[in-house]
Amino acid sequence: MSIDAICIIGRDNDPLYFQSYNISNNGENVAATESMDNNDSTILEPDPDFYLRLLMYSALDLVEERSRGLAEKNVYLGQLCTGDQRKVYGFVTTTSIKFMVALTDEGNDGKGILQDSTMRDFFRNIHGIFVDTMSNPFSQTTQSGTSSARDAKFIPSKRFRALVEKVKNNLETTMKK
Repeated sequence: MSIDAICIIGRDNDPLYFQSYNISNNGENVAATESMDNNDSTILEPDPDFYLRLLMYSALDLVEERSRGLAEKNVYLGQLCTGDQRKVYGFVTTTSIKFMVALTDEGNDGKGILQDSTMRDFFRNIHGIFVDTMSNPFSQTTQSGTSSARDAKFIPSKRFRALVEKVKNNLETTMKK
């Protein structure tokens, strides 16, 4: 298993953070690749980054459905959906901030098993990093001229990205065991 994307969605379903990994085999972010089959017809494959964004947004409907009426704090929603060999897992906070991760399961034809406790820890760590960044009075998390916390905009810092990368690498190491 490998992590394809990590996404943080705001309470109004606006994207706060999106990072994709392993976009193509040669490291390029390709908009569309053409391939020819035996009938000489051209097949355009979608941009992997765009595909992952669509997969995350389609999972948002399931997040809304599963989190409706929950009174608990910071709920791990489990596996939300499956697309080709990818699985999307979700986590929602009491402030309706949604955290999602897309994983590729290369082995077992997409039937790999991931422990819920592992994913809960992953989401708790990402949530903690997000809260620490938003709580930092020196971070650039608010737009100039905004007066309310609801209007705050999340701007990921280098430190935030580095900490997310560290948590991602820890999860991938755990998944390989």
